[in-house]
Amino acid sequence: MTLRLIANIGAEDSGHVSEPARRAVAGLRGLWARLHGEGELHDALGHPEPWPAPSSFLAEGPAWTWLDGEGARAWLPTPEAAALAVERGWTLTGPAPELIAVVHRRDHALTLQRELETETDELEGLAELIVGERWRRTAREAIAERLAAWPAWARRRAVLKPLWSTSGRRQVLLEDGDVANRYLQRLQAYSPDGAVIEPWLERSSDLSVQLVVHESGSVEVLGTTDQIVRRSGASLGNRGLLDELPRCRNGSHHETLVALAERVGARLSEQGFRGPAGIDALTWKAPDGREKLRPLVELNARYTTGTVALGLLALLTRRSRDEVRHWAFTLQGPEQQWSERARGADVALHLLDDRGAALVTARDERELDRVLP
Repeated sequence: MTLRLIANIGAEDSGHVSEPARRAVAGLRGLWARLHGEGELHDALGHPEPWPAPSSFLAEGPAWTWLDGEGARAWLPTPEAAALAVERGWTLTGPAPELIAVVHRRDHALTLQRELETETDELEGLAELIVGERWRRTAREAIAERLAAWPAWARRRAVLKPLWSTSGRRQVLLEDGDVANRYLQRLQAYSPDGAVIEPWLERSSDLSVQLVVHESGSVEVLGTTDQIVRRSGASLGNRGLLDELPRCRNGSHHETLVALAERVGARLSEQGFRGPAGIDALTWKAPDGREKLRPLVELNARYTTGTVALGLLALLTRRSRDEVRHWAFTLQGPEQQWSERARGADVALHLLDDRGAALVTARDERELDRVLP
């Protein structure tokens, strides 16, 4: 049987994606396919797309043995992806859409935060789920009630997050507790089941940890990364250090995130989830001025940009890892700009497609910093 990939990247926000995001997604589809070796690539509607040509610097896939297989595989297993597979006579593998509808939502991440006690003292008990009639009919009052219980530093800026979205889209920022009716109404229409309210944190860095729950139920941590993101939270790529396990630049954060991923993976395994997942984390400036780690911000129960980054890194280093110590994967940067940035820098620049995606490696982190956008 042939492996068929359904590249429904951004399926959480179908019909609500900006043109720049659509262009980034278009590039990510082919890069995701590269991890699998060979097969057929289809978009969310089942239209065929070209499989990426072999690369001179990447080993042949799959990037990991668990990616080898047959049947159909979706970036995010949704009812629409399942229906497409049935229509085409394909066997959709991976977690059932009904399970994804539970574990991929923000209220599930909120539950894990509480059960695994991941929040620092400053954040303990602040985030809350607003659902039901409180959300549909008295959301403004529910928001005011929640904010009134927060300390003054947290009340200054808060964020409302829909239960189902990606890359920070559809979030509503509240300044000093105020939210314009039009933004609140749009969020209620987009996320009718509810929203999560939490303090808006002054981020100093964005991190991630990638994992996979194998068919046996065992959990494997693939690595940790520093995320390259827009202010909204939209992912532009990842970077880190190549070690025995790829890791983010802060060693203590790496250890914390690996331990958390093992615990979250075990919970997912108990729920019947099988496949890749990613956890978003961040460091932030606490009220006392100290930098603190928030290890579980979001749980993405699907492939992520981080999965793609670590998979491409695995294919690169399988062929040659001589020059690799520091690395970065980014979806940004036209070829001409990359060439200009890399001129005179002690880096290895690997262009991944004609849209400007690149994998850059260096022995010295300062050389890598010179090249990145």
